[in-house]
Amino acid sequence: MGISISPASWILNLSKNSKERDLKIAEYLDQIADEANTLATIWENIGGTILKEGVAEAENDTVWIRLVERPEWTIYSKNIPRSRLEIFYDRISSVLGKSNRGELDFLICRIGTILQKRRLTRELVELELKRIKEVRFFDKTNQIRDDFSIQDSISLLNREAAALNAFAKEFRTKI
Repeated sequence: MGISISPASWILNLSKNSKERDLKIAEYLDQIADEANTLATIWENIGGTILKEGVAEAENDTVWIRLVERPEWTIYSKNIPRSRLEIFYDRISSVLGKSNRGELDFLICRIGTILQKRRLTRELVELELKRIKEVRFFDKTNQIRDDFSIQDSISLLNREAAALNAFAKEFRTKI
């Protein structure tokens, strides 16, 4: 599958017990896999809406808006809150290792970037999909042809989520 786990210092500092550390890593990978499934489901719904109606807006979809919307920032908060999608990006980059940090060129992250626009037309999505040329995959069997359609992106994203799920399960079984 090609996913390598970063020896993230936050995980290594949790405990000297390797079993406990491995369980924390497995839990973290499960969370990433769950969010990937959620993102794939949202993209499938939005893609279907775009293909059917030609346009999709986050304001009309509560699940989509919850994904990209930042929680309210209060004066008592020390950190600027991040959206679920931004948290997902952080989790993905922390698992992939230092060399991949900040380079979220995986398909699942690129689709997330498209979703941040909040109003998508068929033409806009097709243009954005054309810009995805050298995207990386978690599932190494995935390939992009020259013609990359909305339907292709839906099936590829579902396979990417499945690959992350398989990786999380495989890691858990090796503990």
